[in-house]
Amino acid sequence: MARKISTNEISQHSCEDDIWIVVNGKVYNVTEFASEHPGGAEIIYQFGGRDASKVYNSTHSPSLINDISDRLVGELDTSTIPEDWNKEEKSPKSATSANQVYQKPPLQDIINLDDFEQVAMNTLSPKSWAYSSGAANDNFTRDANRKIFRDIWFRPAIMRNVSQVVTRSNLFGCDLDIPVYVSPVGAAMMVCEEGELPLARGTGASGIAQCISTPASYPLSEILHVTPKQAFYQLYINKDRPKTEALVRQATDSGKVKAIFVTADLPVMSKREADERLKAEENAAMVNVTQDTKSAGKKSAGFAKSNSSFIDSTLNWNDLKWLRSITRLPILVKGIQRVEDARIAMQVGFDGIIVSNHGGRAADTAPPAILILLEIHRYCPEIFGKMKVLVDGGFRRGSDVVKAICLGASAVGLGRSFHYSINYGQQGVEHAVNILKEEIETAMQLVGMTDLMRDAGPTYINTSGSNMSYTASRAFFEALWDEQAGVSHVFVNLGSDHPAIMEAIVYSKTHKKGQCPEIVTCPHEMVALSMADGFARLTGKPQAVIVHVDVGTQALGCAVHNASAAYCPVLIFAGLSPYTIDDELRGSRTEYVHWLQDAKDQRQIVSQYCRYTGEIRTGRNIKQMVNRALQFATSDPPGPVYLTAGREVLEEEIEPYQIDQSQWVAVAPASLPQEGVKSVAELLVFAKNPLVIVGHTGRKHTALPELVKLADAVPGLRVLDCLGSDVCFPFSHRASLGLGIGTHEAIPKADVILVVHAAVPWIPVLCRPSADAKIVHIDIDPLKENLSLFYILSQQTFRADATIASKQLHTEITSNNVFSRILASGEYTQRGAALEKAHEERLAALAAAAATPEDMKAPLNSHYLGRFLRECLPSDTIWCLETVTNAMPITNQLQVDTPGHLVNCGAGGLGWSGGATLGVKKATDYLAGGTNKGKFVCEIVGDGTYMFGSPATVYWIARRYELATLTIVLSNKGWNAPRNSLELVHPNGLGSKVNNVDLNISFTPTPDFPGIAKAAAGNHAWAGVAANAEQLGCLLPQAIESVKNGILAVLEVRLGTSWQASETESRL
Repeated sequence: MARKISTNEISQHSCEDDIWIVVNGKVYNVTEFASEHPGGAEIIYQFGGRDASKVYNSTHSPSLINDISDRLVGELDTSTIPEDWNKEEKSPKSATSANQVYQKPPLQDIINLDDFEQVAMNTLSPKSWAYSSGAANDNFTRDANRKIFRDIWFRPAIMRNVSQVVTRSNLFGCDLDIPVYVSPVGAAMMVCEEGELPLARGTGASGIAQCISTPASYPLSEILHVTPKQAFYQLYINKDRPKTEALVRQATDSGKVKAIFVTADLPVMSKREADERLKAEENAAMVNVTQDTKSAGKKSAGFAKSNSSFIDSTLNWNDLKWLRSITRLPILVKGIQRVEDARIAMQVGFDGIIVSNHGGRAADTAPPAILILLEIHRYCPEIFGKMKVLVDGGFRRGSDVVKAICLGASAVGLGRSFHYSINYGQQGVEHAVNILKEEIETAMQLVGMTDLMRDAGPTYINTSGSNMSYTASRAFFEALWDEQAGVSHVFVNLGSDHPAIMEAIVYSKTHKKGQCPEIVTCPHEMVALSMADGFARLTGKPQAVIVHVDVGTQALGCAVHNASAAYCPVLIFAGLSPYTIDDELRGSRTEYVHWLQDAKDQRQIVSQYCRYTGEIRTGRNIKQMVNRALQFATSDPPGPVYLTAGREVLEEEIEPYQIDQSQWVAVAPASLPQEGVKSVAELLVFAKNPLVIVGHTGRKHTALPELVKLADAVPGLRVLDCLGSDVCFPFSHRASLGLGIGTHEAIPKADVILVVHAAVPWIPVLCRPSADAKIVHIDIDPLKENLSLFYILSQQTFRADATIASKQLHTEITSNNVFSRILASGEYTQRGAALEKAHEERLAALAAAAATPEDMKAPLNSHYLGRFLRECLPSDTIWCLETVTNAMPITNQLQVDTPGHLVNCGAGGLGWSGGATLGVKKATDYLAGGTNKGKFVCEIVGDGTYMFGSPATVYWIARRYELATLTIVLSNKGWNAPRNSLELVHPNGLGSKVNNVDLNISFTPTPDFPGIAKAAAGNHAWAGVAANAEQLGCLLPQAIESVKNGILAVLEVRLGTSWQASETESRL
């Protein structure tokens, strides 16, 4: 028999270290339990040594106390209860009692779900109303959840025979009469004494399902006991993980719970001010608790906060594995409020998501739930085919449910409305379901649907009022970002044709961060395209450039020629002048300049340099147009492509759509025919002086190692680089002849010449092969279709990829036993030795040409400069060269071996290197994971080319995007290349007798080249000038250190041959 305990004894146990309470006539020692109480310890301490029955019964079922039956001390001795036992409650009805005056209307008078809310507001106690209706902070999100539906309009279809409609659906094995479930709301006893039990019975009778809340008023077992068939379980992760495991197993073993909804949007309780204010009033009505309790001096939390103190804020994506280990049920994550998290949930393996902001009870000013559903539908539509997508928040009408289903939701949750409906018990729940079903059916019939889950789709709604319209411009960027496209950066110079483009950029930055290309602002179009060119050279991926109508297209200038001649894949996009005048469409002409920029055929400006040009005429196939262009850009021969679109097209609102961009891959590279492999291999093996001439093979980094294998397989074979682009063959290899531009002594001596992807292997007026030489031409574009005049007089010509062809030839030679015996003979061994010796002699000659001058104040030469740069800069430096007349000495002194570590223009449009160097630096930092994390990048450029490259733009961009590079300006006091051209044609002409001033190719007085860069970079640059070896030795280390510290550096180097001559005045 339980011990009888007097009130006097109970009152002595009222402090933190020893606390008893009375609940429904029984006395419990809750000293150890207080810290474990799901509602927090504070409420326990408030009732220490006293009767807590009234507060307990207002939110808990009578049986819930049995969970701590092991802490039972005895029974209250009712004979010892004094008159003032509960005197501390000044006004018992002030916070917890319902309004006793208002009379609930009969259930048949409730005609919509808002009526249930009106009744609850007038019948619930202030405390219950504050808990049920309140939300976080200023209630902005709660209210926005409702208001947003006003901006989503139906697009009704007529004459569809809607005499019968179907609303049934199935969700995780639950057969639902309508695609609706009861969202979890804790503490249902605040509305109804039976708590969640009427919900269980009512949903079961109505053919939907309840999601049972973790902090329910009744134990899970009792709720499931009255649940006829099906339910879901909302899981808050407890700080005490074993307790969570026990609940999950209980739900799983019941057989009635069909899925677990893991709540993740409330790692900590938000501020619920209405709840807290009533709690403060309630506390003021309480007798003060002794000062040795934990609550002394602390602000009291509201019911919601105290009821959720058990939640584990360490929950993270990795916890799915743990949950999978304890249940076989489907697991959904509840609280998705951004498309990025929806995508992560899909990737880590959740069975579904619940788009929810906790009814506005989590982060206030979080976006409305239906808006996030719309965002997911537009920017991650693939998710709907891979997992269930549920949504709750603000739904009050059947029409709201239909809108959500149209946007891809599998089911819709309603919380507060059903919470209020239990004011009428089970009948209230059934009535609420009937109201919803009738509204859903009516909405379906009015918009032209007959089967909700089959027919519903975005064509039935118009979301333009939600400011989330999906335009052709957004689809354009989606197509670029796709993994198959590989466009990570877009270099832009925007104008009046780009309002929709700018809107799409802003949207991408705010809603798709990390899922869209980086936008790089470029004040000059040529620099923009050169940056994209340089970026693509290093990564092998096409990049994009956006320019302004015809004038921006023209401002691309020679950068288009460069990208074309050097086989660089770049997508160029330009807008068109609007094609409507009277506001017929969004984007119609609004500015004076729109009339002036209406070119007849804008594409013709660049068409002869592009692999493809096209006009996008509708947003409905914009992704196909982008992918067609990229397919041309990346297929052999690669190069620039050009797309246009009018403003009206870019503004066009379209339905979101996806295409499988993996079906738009580049055309597979070509190989040599087998008979060609055999004949070319035989020529190389039996040749006395075989020579391979390369030019553009280095654009594919895979070509170099295959060419090395071929050279190793044939002793005596030599390789000459004719200045195409990139590193085509390692300089240190014994077969390397280094760089030869148009002429080399090895060309007339060779009896077999293999020309591999070289545009100008020799210049016939300067050097030509022997008449007896056997010439084979292998190229991805052997006819040079973009050139009006081109030919190589070869006996065999093949369209093939350099990497594949080299590999084929190597395999043929090394697998042929006859070839192997011949190549192993003494004659070939001697050839190899001779080649080794010749290579050593060439290196020695280059070293001699680059020797340190005896007089360190003597003028500089390019050989010494090249060697000194090679020795001082990091060994993995990437060199970007545009040195023109100094190309051969500089390249031969840098002696680069690694693919992708020496890049030159490979074309004829000067001014490339400024932007290209920034593109290369941007690419190496991007690949390395951040600003200045990539490799050291050095540009070496002639002074005339430096001026062509728009240095003001280049160094502004460098400062803006923190692209620290080293620029070496070779100061010749003018353009030397035109003089060379003159003397080749008129070696003894009039021009040969005058200076550069008279030829109008002089830069005297010379500009302050480093000063230009420093000014453009807002003085955030290192600048210096070196005129001799002593100054170079002093300044170059400073420049290098500056770049390593993240500050760009420009060093002008004055070359002696030009600076020794007097070029300041005309001789004529």
